[in-house]
Amino acid sequence: MTLESQESQCFVCGPSNERGLGVTFWLSDDNSKCFGEWTSSKPFVGYDTTTHGGILFCLLDDVMANLFSLQGYICVTAKASVRFHHPLDIDETVLLASNLITRKRNLVIIDATATRKADGLVVASSTGHFMLKGQHGRNV
Repeated sequence: MTLESQESQCFVCGPSNERGLGVTFWLSDDNSKCFGEWTSSKPFVGYDTTTHGGILFCLLDDVMANLFSLQGYICVTAKASVRFHHPLDIDETVLLASNLITRKRNLVIIDATATRKADGLVVASSTGHFMLKGQHGRNV
């Protein structure tokens, strides 16, 4: 299932943000996972030819939040951790994936990975705690 994010100016996925990353996210058919794909380029370099870690974290944070945002919830990060496993060079593509670990009322815990498309190597992973602030204007 493909759904559009409601936040048009989002740095990661906003279609109206010309300086953003331009990622399109989509949900699995059963809405249990969220996916995206992104190719690094020179403006996002951190050191030498390596993609900046902050950019990778932005991607992971957004693929986690969009697991619920694309279902109509307001989903905000409460806390998150990231682990960098391998460098991602500019001009390389990562596949982004997130899945729900647990949900207790309006608190959800989600895991995510950024995997290098060329060889399937996980370059970064994250776990985030998110607050759901309602769906279509209703309280959670």
